[in-house]
Amino acid sequence: MGRRGVALIYFLIVMSVVVLLITTIFVTTKRQLFTTTASINSVRAHYVAEAGLAAAIARLEEDPGWTDGFDQEPMPEGPGTYSLRFSSDPITAGPDRSLNNLNSLSALDSYHGANTLPPFSALLVVEGEVGLEKRVLEAVVVLGADVPERSAILASDTITISGGASIDGRLSEHDTDSIPVDVHSNSTASGALVDLTAIDSSGNFISGRATSSGESDASTSVLMPAGGGAAGGTASKLAPKKMPDPNITAILEQHQSEAGPPIPVVPGPLSLSGNNYYSGDVTIQGDLYLENDAKLFVQGDLKINGSIRGHGALVVGGNTVLHGSADLTPGENDFVSLMSGGHVVMEGFNGQEYLENLRDTDPAARKKLEDMEFAIQEMQSFLPLFDESGSQPMNSDRTFNQRIDGLQAIVSNHPWAE
Repeated sequence: MGRRGVALIYFLIVMSVVVLLITTIFVTTKRQLFTTTASINSVRAHYVAEAGLAAAIARLEEDPGWTDGFDQEPMPEGPGTYSLRFSSDPITAGPDRSLNNLNSLSALDSYHGANTLPPFSALLVVEGEVGLEKRVLEAVVVLGADVPERSAILASDTITISGGASIDGRLSEHDTDSIPVDVHSNSTASGALVDLTAIDSSGNFISGRATSSGESDASTSVLMPAGGGAAGGTASKLAPKKMPDPNITAILEQHQSEAGPPIPVVPGPLSLSGNNYYSGDVTIQGDLYLENDAKLFVQGDLKINGSIRGHGALVVGGNTVLHGSADLTPGENDFVSLMSGGHVVMEGFNGQEYLENLRDTDPAARKKLEDMEFAIQEMQSFLPLFDESGSQPMNSDRTFNQRIDGLQAIVSNHPWAE
């Protein structure tokens, strides 16, 4: 073989190595470019999913019952689409389906397990897609979640509380450790906005602060009783706090088909279980006990002349008037919440109204009450009536023994004493 043949072989070998190197560099560069593009698209898909989540939250703010979802909704600018699909059946809903529980008072099942989606919340699963890359975001949004959780009482106008009162907070329904909570008025007017001077309590009966958004100083805007107060002090001129805005109308409409039993006419204790809807006004004369997470839905006004205990909730479209020991208390066996579309008035037990209603609805009770009234009138004639000085009986014609004998005769001769 001549020199030219050897040179040709060397040239071919060198060219093969060069071609191999160029091919390797090309393949490596292409792979790195693909990896870089995939990484960029993955980040883009994440941001697209976040945009879809924000869009879903905006729709739910407009309509808490929204379940239309998105199907490859394109981004306004740039590449990418996002999807969100709701399931109407929580039992069969998989991890790729969203659930809307914003208008419900009960927990809902999800793929995480039984009763894992709390009331007034929604499980949102959003898929963002850019090119071949997909990213999935899951979030639980809560109706009114931005409301300050430390506000036990938050009003748009004045707050006036009288009688015995103690305002404290609990961490949650399942964790009843005490936490400080506040009383706040969002009104920006001048003068007294939080008036607690008539509270019959000593020491700090508010575990947190008593505050207002009023323009007056705290000493004028927030009035406290002598010897009592708030553990966190008082303040005014604060920025108004965002108030919860539950869709009470939607909640009531959702339960219209779940009619409750007739409310007893005769006063006495009433126990409710399950969901109970009433289309008009409801008046309960006696104690109300809510069994096993019972719900009372009232389209009109609600009036309860008695205590409220148990575990459940009251949803009222109109005004709510609670007389007596209206305990809205947290605990393992007692947890009662209230949502009212109108005013909420909490007063002491109205015994006169209770007895008058009992007299009008129960003949046997009416007879006993009449006997008692007659006996009391007779007793008054045997009791000593003193003059203004309090030292001389005005009806001193009877001796002490005569008075005692007369009272004993009245007690023994009337059936109510049996």
